[in-house]
Amino acid sequence: MTEKVGDFLNELAEWCQSCGLPPINALAVNGQTGYPGVGYFLAPGCGNWDDEVAACIACKAYPARLPRNA
Repeated sequence: MTEKVGDFLNELAEWCQSCGLPPINALAVNGQTGYPGVGYFLAPGCGNWDDEVAACIACKAYPARLPRNA
């Protein structure tokens, strides 16, 4: 089964929420519109896109690599 990009972004949002980090999937936007897809607002920890983009940019706590079991 082929997964959509949104499936991976949702998984990333779940990981960010479990680690207490801003949802870095906020930085993934549609190349034509410059905005996230509707699935963004359904992902864990996501809701106020403008604030979450700013929080992602300001956050210095993201690891350089995700653990393999993340």
